[in-house]
Amino acid sequence: MAKRILVVFHHLTAVNRLADVLTLIERDHRVQVVCTVVPSAVLAEGAARHLRGSGAVGIPWAQAVNTRFDLAVAAGYGELEALHAPVVIVPHGVGPSMLSRQWEGHGPVTARPAAGLRPETLVGGGRVIPSLLAAARDSHRDRLLRYCPELAPVVRVTGDPALDRMLAGGRLRETYREALGVRPGRRLVVVSSTWGPRSLLGRHPDLPARLAAALPEATHRVVMAVHPAVWAWHGRHQVLAWLEGAFQAGLAVLPPEEGWSAALVAADEVVGDFGSVTCYAAALGLPVTLAAFPDTDVVPGEPGELLGREAARLDPDAAVLLPDARLAGRTVPGMPERLTSRPGASARLLRRAMYELIGLPEPECEARFPAPAVPRPIGTGLLR
Repeated sequence: MAKRILVVFHHLTAVNRLADVLTLIERDHRVQVVCTVVPSAVLAEGAARHLRGSGAVGIPWAQAVNTRFDLAVAAGYGELEALHAPVVIVPHGVGPSMLSRQWEGHGPVTARPAAGLRPETLVGGGRVIPSLLAAARDSHRDRLLRYCPELAPVVRVTGDPALDRMLAGGRLRETYREALGVRPGRRLVVVSSTWGPRSLLGRHPDLPARLAAALPEATHRVVMAVHPAVWAWHGRHQVLAWLEGAFQAGLAVLPPEEGWSAALVAADEVVGDFGSVTCYAAALGLPVTLAAFPDTDVVPGEPGELLGREAARLDPDAAVLLPDARLAGRTVPGMPERLTSRPGASARLLRRAMYELIGLPEPECEARFPAPAVPRPIGTGLLR
């Protein structure tokens, strides 16, 4: 009888991270993968829409919490204590790098925790909820244990799947560039925005169009990656409507389900903000320019602090955006070490940990991540 693996989606960003992790196990004929969406999650609908069109087996949450599985894998937090399975949590993005937003209210102000570190989602009812909590780096593990010492038996440093997968895609750089419409002799500029009012789009919504118009078409190609949360919250129709002027200026945008990692492999430089995509760009050695960055919100010693200190800054109102403008991004030495303490090893470490929990011997083939899929940008700018 096949072992049953439950994949738990809280939001579309988690879908993207779990797509990396599932490549390690879904081809095994001894397992059956089943997916579900946590309905109470704020951005659940974005994940649900993706699941409906994915071709995967999906079941309602009510069925998932009343069925026993041999393993459950998640990239988000919340309600995992209801599952009947050993739970593996693989955090999405680059982990705790920025401070969480200060809530509005009337009570006294306290110190803000790092975003994404919520002990109440990891320990409850006298029990640690996950059987394995993957951390990309030693500093992430140490920070988790300072917030919640009870996690010590389950936290394991397993490296960064997204970074390892991008490094595996290096051999396909020219294929990615061709798919993105980068003609010979042109530079590929990737514009990246995370979500929320502090992001590039939140602060400067007209910047993508202005960049696409200012960078000469003969020498540059401009492609944009927008955080999946923006697509999920506002809807595909609204996001594309907001970017219509940028499309007319020659911009292409990547769909929220995939494409950003391949675009980084193909890129020559990146204009971004404090989001994970910008950190990954810096880890790949790309020149980075920050168009939005909340300096007061960085977590000391984490990737965001290094990014804010070393990357170039772009004044969106300066002459750099006049016709024939040139970007002057800077590389960020030391970023790979800030993102992973097990470079190149995440596939091996994650697969071993999951098969230990399932109770099956690992496949004999080498554990490795496939290269990112060839990107398929959308927008009229693709034809330019």
